[in-house]
Amino acid sequence: MDKAKPAVTRAFDFAKDFVKGGHKKGKRSTKDQLIEKSEFRIFLVALRQRLEYLQAFAQIDVGGDGHIEL
Repeated sequence: MDKAKPAVTRAFDFAKDFVKGGHKKGKRSTKDQLIEKSEFRIFLVALRQRLEYLQAFAQIDVGGDGHIEL
């Protein structure tokens, strides 16, 4: 699960920014640290995509070192 945490974080940020119509600089308010109903579908789509990328990378990374070689 530790490897998936960045994917979850990026999907969360994407959903928040997508619904708000752009990236807000600075610290999030308490309300912005929760996914709202209007953001949930966007979050799930973004999370699925990022987890698929993570899985594809793991299959290509035959050395298991976090790098893809020629």
